This record gives sequence, C-alpha cells and structure tokens, in this order.
Amino acid sequence: MVSFDNVFRAFYRVRLVVIAVWVLAALCSAYFALQFMSATTIMFYPPKNSEAAKGNTAEQTYYGDQAVAGMLVLYLSSNTNSSILCDWTARTSRLINDTAMGYDKHKGLVVDVQGYYLLGNHTGDPVILLAMKEVFVSPSGHATLLFIEMTAILTPPAFDFITYMRDQSSKWDDEGGNFSIGVTGYNAMLFDIQEGSTQDMERMDLFALPLALLVLMLVLRAWPLMLIPCINVGITILVSFAIMYPIALLWDVATFTLAMMMSVIIAMSIDYSLFLLSRYREEVELGNKNYTAVKKMLLHAGGIVLTSGGVLTVCLLGIAVFPVSLMASMGVAAALSLLCTILVNLSFTPAMLLTFGKFFSIFGFIPCVKKCRRKPVKTSDERIHEDTHSFWHRSASFSSTTKWSIIIIIAVLLFCAPFGVMLMYFEWSLDNMQVIPSSSPAAEILNDLSTEFPMGKIYPYQVLAIACGGRPLLSPEYFDTIHSMLYEIGENVQGFHVDNFVSITNIGSYNVSSIAALTLLGFDEPVYTTLFKQLTNSDRRATHIMLAPDFNPASRVQESCTAIRKILKKYEGNDWTFYLRNQMVDENDAVEASVFMFPFMILITFAVIMFVLLIAFRSAVLPLRTLSTITITLLWIYGFGSMIFCTDWFNWLTKHMGDYPGFYWMTPIMCFSIIVGLGLDYDIFLFSRIMEYRKLGYSAKAAIIKGVVRTGYIITFAGCIMAIAFGGLMSSSLKSLKESGWAFLGTHSRSPTLTASCCASLCFWTRL
Repeated sequence: MVSFDNVFRAFYRVRLVVIAVWVLAALCSAYFALQFMSATTIMFYPPKNSEAAKGNTAEQTYYGDQAVAGMLVLYLSSNTNSSILCDWTARTSRLINDTAMGYDKHKGLVVDVQGYYLLGNHTGDPVILLAMKEVFVSPSGHATLLFIEMTAILTPPAFDFITYMRDQSSKWDDEGGNFSIGVTGYNAMLFDIQEGSTQDMERMDLFALPLALLVLMLVLRAWPLMLIPCINVGITILVSFAIMYPIALLWDVATFTLAMMMSVIIAMSIDYSLFLLSRYREEVELGNKNYTAVKKMLLHAGGIVLTSGGVLTVCLLGIAVFPVSLMASMGVAAALSLLCTILVNLSFTPAMLLTFGKFFSIFGFIPCVKKCRRKPVKTSDERIHEDTHSFWHRSASFSSTTKWSIIIIIAVLLFCAPFGVMLMYFEWSLDNMQVIPSSSPAAEILNDLSTEFPMGKIYPYQVLAIACGGRPLLSPEYFDTIHSMLYEIGENVQGFHVDNFVSITNIGSYNVSSIAALTLLGFDEPVYTTLFKQLTNSDRRATHIMLAPDFNPASRVQESCTAIRKILKKYEGNDWTFYLRNQMVDENDAVEASVFMFPFMILITFAVIMFVLLIAFRSAVLPLRTLSTITITLLWIYGFGSMIFCTDWFNWLTKHMGDYPGFYWMTPIMCFSIIVGLGLDYDIFLFSRIMEYRKLGYSAKAAIIKGVVRTGYIITFAGCIMAIAFGGLMSSSLKSLKESGWAFLGTHSRSPTLTASCCASLCFWTRL
C-alpha cells in the first residue's frame, strides 16, 4: 500500500513541473475563457417528452425555417396624451417595417413585422380593421405596438439586430418630443440579461475579490502568503471557464452561471487557502522545517479540503440529474469550478510553498521591515498562555459543558422556530422579470408599456392547431371547433377573454366563419389575407391561435396551462391536434419536472452525506447531528427568505422589491446543494481537528476546546470571506441572484460555539 510519505516525496520531486503545468494551462485557457463568457444562454427548453417539448417539435416540423423563436416589440407612445393614430405613427411604422425586413447583415433572421398601419394599407374590410385596432392599439389610444418576428433569439446575429434597432429607434423619435419609441419584448430582455450578468461579474471582480483577500490578509498576517490565493483564483477562473466553453457549445449553459461560478471560485479558493495556509503558518511557528510544515499541512488541512470539497462537489452534481438542461448545466459548471479549485489548491499551493519556502515563511504585514515581522517560532509556554486567554478558549469552555450546551441548543431552536413557520408563505415564481436587470432599457420600457397594455400582449399564449386528419383548415368543421374551443377558454379560464384572442377564426370579438374566410381570401381582402399568411404555414395544415390574458402570464402560468390544456384535450381527435406554446409554458413544464425531482435530490444528498461522514469519522451519531444542524440552517434560510421575498413586509428595501413576489423557481433548488455543502465545510474542518486531538490522547471535552481554539477564528474569518464573496450577489441587478446571495449569507450564521455545544451534548454517545 502506497503511504502518504512516499506520495509526498514523489510530489516534492515534481513540484516545478506542477507549477509549470498550471501556469501553462492558465495561459492556454485565456482565449477560450473569454469565449465562454459570450456562449451562455437564458433560454429554458422543456424536458424531453413533455407537452411543451412536443409542441416545439411540431412547430419546427410544420413551420421549418420560418418557425418563430421570439419577438422584438416596439412600443410607440404619445408623450402628450394625444392620439397615436396619426401620420407620424403611420410613417414610422412603415419605416420600421422596411428597416427590419431589409436588414441584410444576417439574412433570414426577420420573418415578419406586424402593426396596425401594416395591415394592407388600411384599404380592407372596415369591420376587420376595427377588430385589428383592438389588437395593436391601447384602449386609451395613446400607444401602439409593433411586433418583429425572428427566427433566432439568443445568438450573436439576434443581439446585433437588437442593438441595430435600438440605435435606429433613437433616430425615429419625434423631434418635437410629442412621440417616442422604445424597444422591449422577450428578445430584448434576454439581451439585457446577458449584459447585466457581465456587469455583475465585473462588479464581483472589482469589489468582492479585493474585500475577501483583505479578510484573508487579516488572518494570515503575511503578505507573501497572499500571493498564492491570488494566483490560485486566477488560474482556477481561466481553466474552469475554458473547460466550460466546449460544453456551452454543445449544451445550454445559463447566463447567470458566470456569476455563480465566480462566486464559487472566489469563496472556495480563498476558503481553502485559509485552511491550508493557516495550518502551514501554525506548523512553521511550532518550529517545523518548511518541508515538514508543508507535509503536515497537506496531511491534515489537505485532507479536510479534499473531504469537504468532495462532499460539496457531489452535492452540486446532484443538480445535474435534473431534466432541465439549463439547470443541469449550472450544476455541472459549479461542480467543475469547485473541482478545479480543489485541484489547484492541493497541488499548486504546496508546490509553491516547497519551491519558495524561505520567501513564504516570512510573516508580517510588511515583511521587508523587521519591526513588522512576526516571531516565526513560539515557545510552548507562549502558545499555552495565548490559547487559555483567547476568546475561543473561554467560549468553548463555557459552551462545552453539558448544561450550557443544552441551553444554547434550545435557544437556537426557539430562535429558528418562527422562521420555520414562515415557510407557509413560501411560493415559487416563474416571472422572468426576476432575472432581468430592473434598470435595463427593456425593463423600463416594459414598465411604461404596462400602463397602456396588459402584459399578456407581450407574452401571449400560443395554440398550435394542426389539421392531421386530412381536413383543411378552412373547413366549416374546423371553424366551428375553434369557435367553441375559444369560447370555452374565455368563459372558464380566469383572466382570458375572447376579445383578446386572434386567429383565422376570431379577431378579438369579431367571429369569422369559414365561408367568410374563403370569400375574404378569394377577393384578396388585404387585412385578413395578411393575417392569414402570418398565422398559417405554407401548406395550410397548421395555424397559430394567440391567447392574450389580461394579466402577466408568468403570475398564474401553472393554473392557466392546466386549465387550457384540459380544454384542448377535450377538442382533440383524429382530425385536430392542439399544442399550448410560449416561453412561459416551457418554463412551467421545466418547473413541474424539477419540483418533482427535488425531494429525491434531497434524500440522495443526505444519504451521501451520511455515508461520507460515517466513513470519515467512524461515528453513527455524528452524521445525524450534522444533518440536524443543516436542517435547522435550511429552515432558517428558507423561512427568513420567504419573509423577505414572498411577503410585502420588506418592499421598502428596494424600488422594485414587491413587484415580483416569490422565489424565482430555480433559486431554492440551486441553493440547496450549495447551502448543504458549505454547511458541511465548517463542520468537517472543526471535527477533523477535534478528532486529531482525540488521537493524541485528549479527553472529549479537552479535544473540543482545543479544536475550537485552533479553528474558531479560522471558521469565523472563512465565514466572512464566504459572506463577502456570495454577498456580492446581493448587489446584483437581478432579483434571482439577490435571493441566491441571501441564501448563501444565511449559511454562515452557524458559529463554532453552536457546533461546540452540539459536540459536547453528544460526546457521550459518539466517538470523536
């Protein structure tokens, strides 16, 4: 069996090779790391075999290259509350149409432009024209919408087009200030999400990383040692981002994965550097030679990093089993970042210490000034005096008595109980505004638009109707079926009204019969003919039915999908097939599949934790104690988070705090694994040190006290580093990342004192 001594000797001989390999890997990764930053997406594709996925497949089958992936919305409004139906609007609408359809930088990107003044030059049936006015013009008459249908959304050509249209729209504003144009819609929002995520990552680089390094400096009190975590973070970011680049080309990787990876890398890299370098410094101060100090550092602190990092990696990989590719990719990206962090810290750090030991063993804030240096070696008397008079010794001695440990535990439970009750307010949210920067151009235009139009105009539900039994779409049977089906939806589904539906059979409140449709098409009536071509595929076997609710579709998407699909199934048969479609429907099916998987993920994660701790500490009770404190932490975080984000009690915190209540659906699932992993991190660090003292012959209580003395301040500062790194998410412009930031901040509420109290209360039943 290969011993640790033999492995370490072999590592010592190749230390220069290790340094060279990591430096070369970082240099070679720089280009691909930058490419990865522009290769992410925000699109949510539904799970395979779901109803939404079948609908998307059918859309591609029947509409082919003309399948609409998304729409850009142009909002034309009057600044003086005058009528928007004027010469300026007519002229500008045609200019927008010519500009969009003539966009030749990426041919085939724009499918069609729809607007009130683009309906056959207004020479058609006045009744149909009046019905179409209700679709495009606000009830007040002060605003109108133009829809630009596109075949792509999250691609460089699509982003180029959005930038181009924004630049052009600024030139089309009425010079007198009477009218204005704004670009919004789902496509524009996705573009702003990409921009917002990049800015969030830059903000973390500028603020979170320097602050975290400052805290590390206060702990290590050695400027030379600070070089190692700085280099580690840089290498880890470049290598992990570069590895994710080919994955992003083959798999959908969420845009906010960038911010998540940055948080994980900064927090865990500096955290592990703290564990390793503080142990290295301790061994040097005990008088050990550099070689021995590095060896003991790897044996003890390195083992802790490997164990805790391994558990956290497994927890993150648990997210990868979800049937939603975007969420699974976030789990893989976070796990990959952590794995790179572990490898760099356990190889590059000791290699640097072994190679430049004389330089790194000089301690002090300003090592070049003798007065600022710390005495490298402490006598045993100095260490004993320092330990017994420290805050952590007094705290551990007090809290490790059985009486006070039980009192502390009961106090913590009583404190957390009310937050557990707050879970009754917990709710999921599918509102995409939670992942859109609140101050982005698209969001600001959307807020203005919502005063004139219902949000359903921007996110209409779409029914894909397919004639599959040989019957033509223009048959009386089809028109009668659709009339009945739409009437039932309008009568039975809350927030839906026939007046807001558009199809070849209904234009708002105006019903079109099959005979009337044939007549209008036969005489080439311009308004209806234009509408028919926009909604129907080339062989007239499929058509779209637009259902615009009078509310934000994201707020009641689950109830709406269930009710509408139930009615669609009722009217399906051998002749017709119906699919409910739009981005909200895709997300709804993704949420249902994810929520279904979530309990299984929790059980598997807890089982893995039980197994790892059972093997690592050879104790059956200790894993139960750890799971109990993790459960308390989860109740505290999700309960308090529900009070902040799911009620109106804290709406005063930010301007848009109460606009989109509830946790964004991905946040609680993503945060669970990280909360559990981080919670275990400190437990493993403390228990490993306690176990080390037990092996040296100390009693359970003495081992607990010495363990807390040696690790208490490190855990506290590590928590500060984590809070700074993940707290950077709280400054994000995305509400979903604010929620994640809060969850990670709450993870560090557990203190070494509480952990010591739990140890004392269980030291009679568990081997430490």
